Amino acid sequence: MTIDWSSAEIVKTADSSTNQSSDVVYEVGEGFEVEIPAQIIVDTATKTGTYEVLAQSFFLAENAYVTVVAAPNGTLSNGTGTVNFTNTLAQGNLLATGDTLAGTINVTSDHTTPGVYTGTTEFTINYFSK
Repeated sequence: MTIDWSSAEIVKTADSSTNQSSDVVYEVGEGFEVEIPAQIIVDTATKTGTYEVLAQSFFLAENAYVTVVAAPNGTLSNGTGTVNFTNTLAQGNLLATGDTLAGTINVTSDHTTPGVYTGTTEFTINYFSK
């Protein structure tokens, strides 16, 4: 290998240089999702249905938390008959993704007619900041 130095050019360097800086800002806002089951199936033999409330995508400020409160009772109907139920949800703070609260629905009265009994139960999701 040979190099022809006669064709090389001299590169001029800067006469002076200065440095500047920029601040870089990356803001992540607070947010959270609480998954409430769309359907809770009650076992016919035990009159009990279990469910779970799940914390998802939690990005909370320091010392912030979320609570979930369930309506304590309700009624199911098949169109001609009704049965009563209780709803018990564990108390606790949801702090991070993956935290859960366990719940139980218990049918507390006897049915009077055969059929599929349906109804709803309400949940209140509360956010508490620092």
